[in-house]
Amino acid sequence: MPSDEGYATDSELERSDAIDFDEAIKTLKEEVQSKLFEDVKAKAFRDPRQGVGLWFGEWKDKWPEIYRNAFGDMGLVQAWEFWARVELLGWLPLEKSPHLDEFQWYSQLYERAHPDPDMEEELRPEDDLPGNMCRTMLIPRLNALVSGGGLDTYSRRQVSRAIDITEQIEASLGDEGDRYLSILKIVTRVFEIATNDLKDQFQKYSVSAPSTKPTFDPEAISARRRYMKRVIKLTENIMLWRKYSKERFGVGRLVTTLLEILFFVSQGGWDIGGEEFIRKTIGAIPAELVPQSIKDRLD
Repeated sequence: MPSDEGYATDSELERSDAIDFDEAIKTLKEEVQSKLFEDVKAKAFRDPRQGVGLWFGEWKDKWPEIYRNAFGDMGLVQAWEFWARVELLGWLPLEKSPHLDEFQWYSQLYERAHPDPDMEEELRPEDDLPGNMCRTMLIPRLNALVSGGGLDTYSRRQVSRAIDITEQIEASLGDEGDRYLSILKIVTRVFEIATNDLKDQFQKYSVSAPSTKPTFDPEAISARRRYMKRVIKLTENIMLWRKYSKERFGVGRLVTTLLEILFFVSQGGWDIGGEEFIRKTIGAIPAELVPQSIKDRLD
């Protein structure tokens, strides 16, 4: 384990391990798909374009008014969802984040919603086929992965990929819908949990009795160094996320909390680098997020 445990979390798998992992995921997907469709012979049930796509298309062509009034496109998305879920098997968006249009379900539904690419037809929200699949299936899946521990808050690479996939969803849905905002809320909540964990470590030390061995001892130089590196790394990643999400769901207050902890711990070596360290740290932080206690000490 590296000396700065919990900090160096951006390392990649060895090339041979990465190849084995990718091969295992590929094999898993192939095996599941072959088992799922093992007894299915009819093309209409193996390929949604040959089945539900044709059936809903016939309905729309013959009775367009009834189709629209019945929100037929929303029904089509629900019927198509099974194949989309099969394709998402083994999806690891925070490890490898493909563009949405690389998924067959996304590109196929987009083509159905925009049969003439040269015409800019404004769709009703319920007729936005790929967008509705994102709302009903993709976003809940992404949120479950993030809230279930899939996002390493100390990994800049994973945070960057979380931003990437969220930006793609934003491009499809806009930035004000409840489903889109739910991603921002859950990612911020995961950062909040990580912040509270660091805060709890510090508080356990500050209130522990002398006879109790604390989880973290800021008086020990090596422990202080490791702890401060963790705080810095988390702060940097929250700032990276905040640059994209803006000040939604109180993400800025997490930065302020971490700076308060960092300031208190750094005072143990204030005259031997602590002050310089704090000045350097807050240099990249907006002034409104810097605690008043730090501003007063540095003035």
